[in-house]
Amino acid sequence: TDILRTTDVTYADNGDMVRSFVETFAGSTVYSMQQTTSADGLSSTRVFDVDGDGTTDSATIVNTVLDANGNRTTTTETRYADGDRQSRIVETVSADGRTTNRETDYDGNGIADKISETVIASDGSQAVTFHSFNKAGILNSSFVTETSSDSLITTETRFDATDGTTTVQTT
Repeated sequence: TDILRTTDVTYADNGDMVRSFVETFAGSTVYSMQQTTSADGLSSTRVFDVDGDGTTDSATIVNTVLDANGNRTTTTETRYADGDRQSRIVETVSADGRTTNRETDYDGNGIADKISETVIASDGSQAVTFHSFNKAGILNSSFVTETSSDSLITTETRFDATDGTTTVQTT
């Protein structure tokens, strides 16, 4: 017997796009995913049945908000079947696209595990900063990479909060 994979795309009367993916083996569903994307493309919901029993095992909800200044904030949450949060990512991109901030909560406890920021200067140089935190939200380490506009000079700075050491390397 073969595995059969089927994809279907339909549009609701309100313009929402509904995409379904179903995987069957020996005539029985073993996996399915349904994604509904709003007509304006700013929100989507993906519902997963990973074992084919007809019950939702998890869902991922993505919402994007455009503010009056043109900044874009996208929040992605994955939830277990019981509604508890599995993970959350909030990413904000400036209107000019030069600054991106991202907060990631990998374990769904409501505390950011990692925060990153990328800033591209008008001359093309860039700085990328990462901060990692423990489950209590206490800083573990920070890592900053600064790259010149011609990409010939890179400075990496690492701060280890566990022992207070800072390491700087320029190449």
